[in-house]
Amino acid sequence: MIALTRARAKASNHRRALARGFTLVEVMITIVVAGVLGGALLALVVGQQRFYTTSDNALLAQQNIRAAVDLMAAELRMASPDDIVRAGSDSVVVRFDLVRAVVCDTLAGGQADVFVYDTVTNANLTSGFRGTAYSGPYDSAFVYGDAFTPTVSSTGGSAQTSCLANGADPNGTAVSTDFRRTSGWTAEYGVTPERGSLLRWYSVLTYRFGGSTSVSGSDAIWRNNAELVTPFESGASFRYVMANGSIQNSVSGGNLPNIREIRVVVTATGSGAFNVRRPVVYDIPLRN
Repeated sequence: MIALTRARAKASNHRRALARGFTLVEVMITIVVAGVLGGALLALVVGQQRFYTTSDNALLAQQNIRAAVDLMAAELRMASPDDIVRAGSDSVVVRFDLVRAVVCDTLAGGQADVFVYDTVTNANLTSGFRGTAYSGPYDSAFVYGDAFTPTVSSTGGSAQTSCLANGADPNGTAVSTDFRRTSGWTAEYGVTPERGSLLRWYSVLTYRFGGSTSVSGSDAIWRNNAELVTPFESGASFRYVMANGSIQNSVSGGNLPNIREIRVVVTATGSGAFNVRRPVVYDIPLRN
């Protein structure tokens, strides 16, 4: 009986304690602890969001510059050291083929029948051809005439007959305008390229660093007069890896054929408020 009475008293005291609730001190402690935990959680979320935003901006900056450099590299790799016209710290100029052909036959009067097997159109180059180069059938070196283009007196006809007879267009896919009778060779070179010689009719292609018209306060890579929208900090430059292993900021004159690689040095920038900067260095080997 005494034990039952004690149990009932204990239960009554517990109910009275529950009825009283929390004290003011307990409530304040709870609020402070909850605030600290909430602040820590918020700081963690903000930090993670900033980290991901910064990472995305850095990745986007690197991807943008890579896309532009990949395009530039694809075209510059087609150039040989002999094709470089200018190699400065802010720009590089190379001869860029628009027409490639082979000499089918030579005729009197400095004429040559040629078969055009490759052409480039819509390349955003200066209008018309800037020059012509040729190499003999047993010679890999080209002779350049930067101010010369041969005169095309006719297409198809006799030139086509001559080229087909000498084995041009074995697949039969060419059109009549691919066969051209040309003249003016001896006036420029003193000789007419012999049968089997390779011909290149070219313009010039310029890549340079300059102020961006799309992103204020940033620089961009320009391909002739077209901007490749790739914002990066000022101070970007070309450098040149030479045959002896040295690296030069610019190359001129007779030293141009000694260039082996074109190095692009830039600092890509991302968008947003976190001032993302990504230094990037690319080496573009030239064609041997």
